[in-house]
Amino acid sequence: MQIKEIGEEGIIKAIKNINQAEASQVLIGIGDDAAVVRPEAGMLCLYACHMLVENSHFLLSKSTPFQIGYKGVSKSVADIEAMGATSRFLLVGISMSPDTPAQFIRELYEGIYAANAKGGISVIGGDISDCRGPLTISLTIIGEAAEEHLTPIDGAQEGDVLVVTGPLGAAAAGLHLLLNDITWEKYEAFREVMQQQLQPEPPWGKGQTLARSTAVTAMTDISDSLTHNLQKICKASKKGALLELKDLPVSHSARVVADKVGCNVLEWVLNGGEDFELLACVRPEKLSRVQELMKQESYNIYPIGRIIGEPGLYIKSEGEIKAVSPQGFDHFR
Repeated sequence: MQIKEIGEEGIIKAIKNINQAEASQVLIGIGDDAAVVRPEAGMLCLYACHMLVENSHFLLSKSTPFQIGYKGVSKSVADIEAMGATSRFLLVGISMSPDTPAQFIRELYEGIYAANAKGGISVIGGDISDCRGPLTISLTIIGEAAEEHLTPIDGAQEGDVLVVTGPLGAAAAGLHLLLNDITWEKYEAFREVMQQQLQPEPPWGKGQTLARSTAVTAMTDISDSLTHNLQKICKASKKGALLELKDLPVSHSARVVADKVGCNVLEWVLNGGEDFELLACVRPEKLSRVQELMKQESYNIYPIGRIIGEPGLYIKSEGEIKAVSPQGFDHFR
């Protein structure tokens, strides 16, 4: 059955029939002219929006609807965690062909709701429209944070320790397999990097824990690439950065894949992106406290360098320091 056979009301009814936990803050949710929520007392609201466009962000021939929905939430949550906040609500807009199978929409929302369930996020509304172009999905996520816990991108200070919250390179390794039609089901490492590419987990709670430490001066997620997102911190803060090559946490699975397909795993680590881990700047005198707080929550952090006063990005390898040219995902390049 195609969506043109059930119409807009049928789509909305199908979406509402998929079970999701409704937050007590939601007074009016899906189906009315607008959603109504009651913010927690004393909290600030944060908003982030992402577009997922067919053939730009996903390939229907390579991803299931469930995976597309799940990954969209992961990307959105990473932005909120990067601000030291908690993800609460989601608005979903979809523009699609009338010939789209109704089952596709159901599975897409099942992926969205499956990811939401892990973080207590509620879909509270959205919009649907027909189109003759590529399938397009818009996700607007709303988060909450105490003002003193916000971690904007522009606060990095000279001497800050650069840390990341997990190994890097797996998502880029998965993308390489995907785009080159390399058979991946046979090897465990190949399956792991494909999972990281197609249905990644966001950094649930990691940004909130870092923010509560009050030791973080700036933070962002590593969605475009380590070098690309680090450059954003440096430009916003009018600083530079020195990375230690030996300290970069390389995904074991990405390393295995790189060896088997003949690629440079460090290229994936530095410039690959979509790992959805966090990159934070931590005051050096508070680093041990941050490490202890993260350990208490069963999270890891990896020091990878420091913020310097001189503008630019540099990397140190075997005593030699070289300038780095940031690379990463850019919609218009």
